[in-house]
Amino acid sequence: TVSLPRGEEGSETAYALSFDTVSADVDIHEIYTQTCEAENVSGNIRGTLLGDVSSVDVETVSRNVNLSVGELASFDIESVSGNVTMMGGNIREGKFDSVSGDFLLELPPNNGYTLEFESVSGDVDLFGDIVSKEGDRYTVGDGTRHYEIETVSGNAKISIYKV
Repeated sequence: TVSLPRGEEGSETAYALSFDTVSADVDIHEIYTQTCEAENVSGNIRGTLLGDVSSVDVETVSRNVNLSVGELASFDIESVSGNVTMMGGNIREGKFDSVSGDFLLELPPNNGYTLEFESVSGDVDLFGDIVSKEGDRYTVGDGTRHYEIETVSGNAKISIYKV
């Protein structure tokens, strides 16, 4: 267990959150941070990052990641065989690479985005009106946010989160 000093509204605060774990789960309980970097083998990562987060970088092998963020400038997530769920109010851009893990990105309604999706055998499921599709590039709504998803056999889904 690691405890951090209390910050805004009694939540824990860290300028940069970074951890490396093997065979251990990581639970992040409402931490204000600007960056989060994680490397994890055989352990789940779950949690909520508060405030205006500039980046989330995660590398995981054989377990799952489930993160909720308010504001996020960018994410870069690599997964060998774990599933990843990201939920956020305003996630401006991100990249997900996977061998066999699935990726779920949950956004609030009326969030336009552009998605570049490449997969050997995975499928993609998108919410919203697809304005255009050019090859592996989908534009939904105004297309202001940008996401790249590459998988070998993992599926990807972008949906509206449930309040």
